[in-house]
Amino acid sequence: MPQAPDERPPDAEFEERRKKTIWQRLDEIDQECATGHKRLRTRIEQLETQADALDGVQNTILTRVEVLERTPPDVTKLRFSTGVVVSIVFVTVSMVGGAYGISNRVMNRIDALASEMTRQAEDDKKDRANLARLNDERNDRYGKSLDTLTRQVELLKYEQQRLREDVTKKNGSTR
Repeated sequence: MPQAPDERPPDAEFEERRKKTIWQRLDEIDQECATGHKRLRTRIEQLETQADALDGVQNTILTRVEVLERTPPDVTKLRFSTGVVVSIVFVTVSMVGGAYGISNRVMNRIDALASEMTRQAEDDKKDRANLARLNDERNDRYGKSLDTLTRQVELLKYEQQRLREDVTKKNGSTR
């Protein structure tokens, strides 16, 4: 049964990554980071818009309260029924609770976004460390290969020199 592209074994994904150049891999990582950053920035902008809208509502309410404070009420004419008092208390509690709830949700979302950004930064650091380790290993292998090739060239030089000496002795040349 053939495997779907998304169900290929992890070794295939590693092989695919390994075959890419470091610049291709860095470009992929950069693209992933840029996409994630763009999503986070969009979400933050949405949260800032919501916060600005709440500030506008709060300013409107404060303006109305200031107008009411400046106008001296004639307390002798005020009479509140039980229903009105209950309504006032209910509206006040609802407004305070709603503002607290919205504030709490916004803070929770900001905290979640901050922790996600921290996690992404840590993942990026790990990826960079792994990439640096891989490059160091490759450099070591290349250095060892160069040393081996250098030794082989030296051996070939000695062998060529020995053959030259053997040929000159055989022909009787003094050269």
